[in-house]
Amino acid sequence: MHPLICHPNYLSLAPQIAISCAVTSTAEQGLLLRYQVTGELETVKLPLPTTPAPKDGLWEHTCVEAFIAAQGEPSYHEFNLAPSGLWAAYAFDAYRERRPWTTPDAPHSRIYRDHAALILELELPASALPDYPNALALDIGVTAVLETQTGTLSYWALHH
Repeated sequence: MHPLICHPNYLSLAPQIAISCAVTSTAEQGLLLRYQVTGELETVKLPLPTTPAPKDGLWEHTCVEAFIAAQGEPSYHEFNLAPSGLWAAYAFDAYRERRPWTTPDAPHSRIYRDHAALILELELPASALPDYPNALALDIGVTAVLETQTGTLSYWALHH
């Protein structure tokens, strides 16, 4: 598990919450990202479960994100997943330069509590991942947005 760090401008949750993420990858099955949130979980606002479907703007509430790129390339793909089951998938030619793209298969999610932790799993099947035919390796970035019960947001990443 890799600890995520709260952005310094949004430290209101940092003393109460800790987040970490593990990434498992296989060529046949794709990627599994397992986020673990511990601490005062009652402070985190979770959206109600709904039928999984694509939706923009998930970063305005509690969600997890994965950024995937061929190592050394400016283009990348972004996947967002809310604990509700809603998801989003985007393609970018460069930083925030979005281009049209639709993933052929939807990501899957699972949320549960385990030993006083909230576990959010984001599964990206191999068929949902973009094809990087010339890539020797992939760079994967993981982030999370947490919303409190009062509506305050905090932003978490491996580094800022």
